[in-house]
Amino acid sequence: MSTSQKTMPLTEQPVSHLRPPSKLRIPTSGLKPPSAGLKRTLSQLTVTGTENQPQVSTKRQKISAAPGKRMTVPKTSTRQAPPLTKALTRNGMVCKTSVASGRQPLINKSAPTLAVSDSMAPPPMKKAAAWDLKGRLHNMEAMMKFYTEKLSALGNQNISLEGTVKEKEIVSTEISQEAEELKQKLKKCYAELEDYKELQQKHKSAVEELSSVHVQCDSFRCTINQLTATQAGMSAELQATKMNLDQKINDNIKKDQEIVELRKVLEEHQLTIESKEMKIREDESIRRKLHNTIQELKGNIRVFCRVRPLLTNEIANAKSAEIEHINFLDSSKLELEKLSDANPNESMLSTRGGNKFDFQFDKVFKPTAMQTEVFEEISQLVQSVLDGYNVCIFAYGQTGSGKTYTMEGPESPDNVTTGMIPRAVMQVFQEASTLKKKGWEYTMEASFMEIYNETIRDLLNSDTSLKHEVKKLKGEDDVEVSNMTVCTVSEQAQVNKLLKTASKNRAVGATNCNERSSRSHSVFRLRITGSNTLTDESCKGTLNLVDLAGSERLKDSGSSGQRLEETKKINSSLSTLGQVITAIASKDSHIPYRNSRLTYLLQNSLGGNSKTLMFVNVSPKEEHWSETLNSLRFATKVNQCNIGTAKKKM
Repeated sequence: MSTSQKTMPLTEQPVSHLRPPSKLRIPTSGLKPPSAGLKRTLSQLTVTGTENQPQVSTKRQKISAAPGKRMTVPKTSTRQAPPLTKALTRNGMVCKTSVASGRQPLINKSAPTLAVSDSMAPPPMKKAAAWDLKGRLHNMEAMMKFYTEKLSALGNQNISLEGTVKEKEIVSTEISQEAEELKQKLKKCYAELEDYKELQQKHKSAVEELSSVHVQCDSFRCTINQLTATQAGMSAELQATKMNLDQKINDNIKKDQEIVELRKVLEEHQLTIESKEMKIREDESIRRKLHNTIQELKGNIRVFCRVRPLLTNEIANAKSAEIEHINFLDSSKLELEKLSDANPNESMLSTRGGNKFDFQFDKVFKPTAMQTEVFEEISQLVQSVLDGYNVCIFAYGQTGSGKTYTMEGPESPDNVTTGMIPRAVMQVFQEASTLKKKGWEYTMEASFMEIYNETIRDLLNSDTSLKHEVKKLKGEDDVEVSNMTVCTVSEQAQVNKLLKTASKNRAVGATNCNERSSRSHSVFRLRITGSNTLTDESCKGTLNLVDLAGSERLKDSGSSGQRLEETKKINSSLSTLGQVITAIASKDSHIPYRNSRLTYLLQNSLGGNSKTLMFVNVSPKEEHWSETLNSLRFATKVNQCNIGTAKKKM
C-alpha cells in the first residue's frame, strides 16, 4: 500500500447492506405555503452526517398539539444543520445518502472511529536478495504482522458497522411509522379543509336563499292583504251559500221522499216486466206453434217456379228481347205456349188451346225478380229450423236454367245477388242472436258434399281416398254420412269461407247445353242444436240446401266419354227422384229411396219428418221448350205430393 494513501475515518467506510431511507411522497397540490412555525420545526428536524457532525440525542422527539391549536415542536440544544449527508467509501466508490425527517438519526458515540492512514500502510522494508533467505523471511514476518493487525482493525470496524446498520434500520422503521402518522394527519387536515369549503359554499347558498325568502315574504305580505280583502267578499258569499244549502237540504228531503215512492213504483214495474217477459216467452212458444201450423197449411212440399232472364249473348241471337213463349198470368200461374210447329207430347196435365199449357204453383217469379224477393218467400221456412224442424230446399231444372245462381249466387256476390244458401245461413245467425236474449243458446255444425256419378264426395276435404256412406242414425229418424268433414260455425264469415272452398272443389264441365254445367248434386247441411236455460226447452233441426245437377237429353247435350257417363248418372238419379215422388203421391207401400244415393240421402226431406220446398228453374230459351215442359210437369207432381205433418225434434 502506498504511503501517500490518505487516512479515511472508519465511519465513512462503505457498507453495501445499508438501505437508504424511504422517500415520502406527499401531495403538494392545493396546499398553502408553510407557516413560520412549521419552517422552524422543519429546520430543527434537519441533521447532517459530515465528519464534524455534532452529537444529537437518540431519544425520539414527539410533536404534540393540543386540540384546536397549532402544532409546536420542542426546541433542542443542537444547532440547525443541512440535510444529513452520509458518504461511505468502499473500494474507492462513494455512496451518499440523505435523510430529512422529523427526527434526528441515532449515532453511537461509543463506537470507535477507525481510520486507514499512513500508519496502516505496510512498513517500509529493504528488498532482500534472492539468496538472503533470512532477510526475506524477516520481510514476510513484518508483512504478516502488518496484515494481521489490519485484519483485526477491519474486524472491529465490521462489528461497529453492523451495530450501526441495526440502529439505522430501527431509526428508519420509526421514521416511516412517524411519516405515516403525519400523512394520516395531513389527510385529516385536507378533509377538514374540504368540509370547511363545503360549509362556506352552504353558507353562501343560505345567504342567497335567505335573501330570496325575504323577497318572497314581501310578496306574501302583499298577497295576504289581497286575500284578506277577498276573504271579506267570500264570507258574504259563504253566508249566502249557507242559506242556499239549507234550502237545498230541504229540497233533498222532499226528493228523498219522492225517491222512496219511485222505488216502490220501480219495484212494481220490475214485477210487471218479469211478468211480461214470462208472457213473451209463452208467446214465443205460441208463435212457433202458429208459424209451423201456417207452414203445414201451405203444404208440406211447396213449389216455387223461377224463370231466369235472357243473357246478353242470348238476346243477340234471339228474334226478340222478350220471352214470348212464357206468359205470366199472376203471382202463382204461368202459361207455356208452343210457337213452333213441333208437336209436343199430348199427355199433359192442363191445356188451353192446342199449344198452350197452364201451370200453377205456390209462387211464380218472373225474370225480373231479384234474389232478395225470392228469399223473402222462403225466410219463414228457414225460421222453422231454429224451432227444431228439419227443412229442405232444393233446386230442380234443366242444365243452364239458373239453379246454382239461385242457390249459391255468382262467383263474386253482392248484397243483391247473394244466393239462397248464404242468405239462409245469415238469417239463422241473426235469429239465433235475437233468441239469445230470450235464453236460447245454439250450436251449429256445417258440412258440404256432392253426389258425383253415384259417389258421395266431401267438398270441404280434398282427400278423395275416404269412402262416404249414407247411414241411418240409431234411435233417430235421420241419416248421416260417414267420414264427412263437419265444421262448427259461429258466424257468417266462416260459412262463406266454406262455401268458397266447396265451390272450387265441385265437379263442373262444359256441354252443348251449358258451358259450365254442374256435373253433380251438391248438398249443404247445417245441423242446429238449441237449448233454453229459462224454460228448460231444447230442440234439434237440420237445414238441407240442395242444388241438383241439371237434366239434359243425351242427343241435345252432345256428351261423350266421361261427360256421357256423367249425364247418364244425373238423369238416372233424377229419374229415381221422380219415381220416389210418384210413389209418395200414390201412397205406395214401398218407396224406392235406395235406388239412388240422392233419394237415400234426402229420404227424410221427401217423405219423412221435414218441411220441403222445391225451386223449379226454367230456361227462357225457346229451343229448350221441351225440357221446360218436362220440368214444369215434374214440379206439378211434387206440388201435389203430401208427405205428412213434420214433427218437432226435441
